[in-house]
Amino acid sequence: MKKRLLIMLAMVLALSMLVACGNGGDSSDYQINNYQANEANQINDSNASDFETPQVETPQTSDESAQSMTAAPMTATPMIAAGGSHTLALQDDGTVLAWGGANSAPARVENLTNVAAIVAGGSNSLALRDDGTVWTLFGSSLRQVENLENVIAITAGSAHSMALKDDGTVWAWGDHRNGRLGFDARSNVSTPTQPVSGLANVIAIAAGEGQSIALQDDGTVWTWGRDVGGYIPAQVQNLENVIAIAANAPDSIALRNDGTVWTWGRGGITPVQVQDLANVTAIAAASAGDHSVALRNDGTVWAWGGIFRDGTGMPMQVENLTNVTAISAGGGHIVALKNDGTVWALGINDRGQLGDGTRTDDSRTIILTPVQVIDPDGTGFLNIAPNTR
Repeated sequence: MKKRLLIMLAMVLALSMLVACGNGGDSSDYQINNYQANEANQINDSNASDFETPQVETPQTSDESAQSMTAAPMTATPMIAAGGSHTLALQDDGTVLAWGGANSAPARVENLTNVAAIVAGGSNSLALRDDGTVWTLFGSSLRQVENLENVIAITAGSAHSMALKDDGTVWAWGDHRNGRLGFDARSNVSTPTQPVSGLANVIAIAAGEGQSIALQDDGTVWTWGRDVGGYIPAQVQNLENVIAIAANAPDSIALRNDGTVWTWGRGGITPVQVQDLANVTAIAAASAGDHSVALRNDGTVWAWGGIFRDGTGMPMQVENLTNVTAISAGGGHIVALKNDGTVWALGINDRGQLGDGTRTDDSRTIILTPVQVIDPDGTGFLNIAPNTR
């Protein structure tokens, strides 16, 4: 079973390279979080990155899973994930670094190993382990999400989370409003209990503020929640050959196989093409913010919406940032992974979410020149690429 899960995970990770990884370098070695996860009422922004020594809370039925938390080191695909005001990095040994909130520099998340994928949402984070289980990172604790197994991908919005199982079904929990959970929930759901209605053969998922979206293996996109006014998934019309999806607070985004980017939302599901943007290889969006990010095949990064506006409404290039292979969008910041394994960030830094060891006095200060993330001991710079360390 574990071998089958690892194969499925590898397939999904390969697909996710089209979501948040480009070809500015050897993209087989670098990958970013496009699963984008969030969860309702389970973590407070004020301690979202206080991952000092989490206490492991394990369901009674998961003794074997708990024991495997100290299993032998695995080989993971390096990955980065930006949340509301915190950031994560997955190292190749399956361990996770976190910064923002209490820490303005990366610190290892204790008691968390064998991680295959990470996601950072509005105020919480999730980790997908190589045994198909999902774990929530609280301010000072680590808890397994019950009733979830055989998971191959995770995602989240500002107040809900979703998981994709190896059978192509989607499971959701968190805030139930607007039908975003995909079933007729009458109150918030803390534990997944049933799959999203009417969905099958799903290969990618994304969640925004009040909307959820899924990509099926035929290249079609389906959405439910705020934009369709209910929990029954509806197909996004006039949109095909999609290879990646993402979502922020107001909008949903899709990348087609011709390198064009399409967006819809704000109460409707009629997609329009993002102008002046071509040859895109990856997309990312801030589930806890208003901006979106695209990575082009020349390794340059482009952003639009939220704090990344230049007055034209068109995507603006992030200056002084090249050779990028992966991107992630947080609540007010962007994180990028270069082809040499170094990590760079820009945007709001009032909580130390940029990871350079500093923080600003308030959230109105926007740092538009990328800064380099330092390593945990503060003596150099972070590098999460195993072949360059």
